[in-house]
Amino acid sequence: MKILFLATRLPWPPADGGRVLMALTIEGLLARGHSITVVAPDRGAPDEASPASPRIGPVHANLVTCAVPVGGRSRASSVVASWRWREPVSAAAQRWPAVAAAVARLVHDEPFDVVHVEQPQALSHAEAVRAQGLPIVLRAENVESDLWRQLAGVRRFWRRLVAFEAGRVSRWEARALESVDVVAALSEDDGRMLRELAPKATIRVVPPPMQPALPANPVPLRGAPAVVSFSSSWFPNRDGVDWFVREIWPRVVSALPEARLHLFGVTSARLGPSVDLHAAPAESRDTFAAGSIMAVPLRMASGARIRILEAWARGVPVVATSAAVKGLDEAGREAVRIADTPEAFADALAELAADPRRVLELIERGRAALTSRHDPDACAEALERVYRSVAGQGRPGPAATA
Repeated sequence: MKILFLATRLPWPPADGGRVLMALTIEGLLARGHSITVVAPDRGAPDEASPASPRIGPVHANLVTCAVPVGGRSRASSVVASWRWREPVSAAAQRWPAVAAAVARLVHDEPFDVVHVEQPQALSHAEAVRAQGLPIVLRAENVESDLWRQLAGVRRFWRRLVAFEAGRVSRWEARALESVDVVAALSEDDGRMLRELAPKATIRVVPPPMQPALPANPVPLRGAPAVVSFSSSWFPNRDGVDWFVREIWPRVVSALPEARLHLFGVTSARLGPSVDLHAAPAESRDTFAAGSIMAVPLRMASGARIRILEAWARGVPVVATSAAVKGLDEAGREAVRIADTPEAFADALAELAADPRRVLELIERGRAALTSRHDPDACAEALERVYRSVAGQGRPGPAATA
């Protein structure tokens, strides 16, 4: 099949969970003999990738990457654009006319069997795809409106404003889901919420891929133990890191004076004792040092935590909140030490620091979950079946979609 893959950012270098998901998906489809053209905006920001890292992706005979240069966009301009285009701020921030024009040229010049759209925000670049009648498969990495509802419970000072925006996101997301042929969700929980949000949409669950074993970063990090966490521009990550540093880490240091926290991708934080800041990694492996423990202190989450899957693959145990593991099945949840309060989080880290056998047990359970549910070829085959279910049928009109 010839697949057009539309995204809101380049998959390479695979330095964070979203990029890792896209890169592994593309690799799996290429391994099954498909041809893929990736189109995404390229902001060229220094923190997007290390200057020494490739921005265009791997060289493959069946892979073409169309990185469309775009300028920056401030938060204020995104707010203005959201009212202009009558869509949520998070959607308006990802709308780039130059990307839509590049997509229009491609679908005019080349025949594609199916269009993969990564996240509803990328649908703004698919107007020409709809005009050509090409089938669209939308992969929802999370449930955006659910995240906004959770945010309203955390950011109480801004509750009314956030709740208002959550309503806009919910209506926009439902329209997006029902405008495509099939929606691929990453977890059963997400699939259920998406069906409730958009009853007329066709929802399929396709788990995210991950190899069962990957090398860890051989360079050790300081600390006994070294605890790793990460952040990004994604607001649940920022909130979780702030909560961890403010509420949890002082308790950890009190119980484990030699412990050290390593925050990746964090340019500023309310620093406490024994905290090291690291730039966003050039590739995801840099985050997973041998002998470390990964903390995922999300207070709001949706989708599947690719970082947790990768931690298992790289032999790093995980302590996470219940919110962070919502996208995992029962076997996956049993491979994570779950903690939801600062006291429980500190106790869990102390337990793993003192019990190597418990660490090995969690890693073995995690790798078993990867083998049974996240095998890259099986996940690629499942996504391929979704593509084939709509390829060649053409886009239905509004009446057929409804």
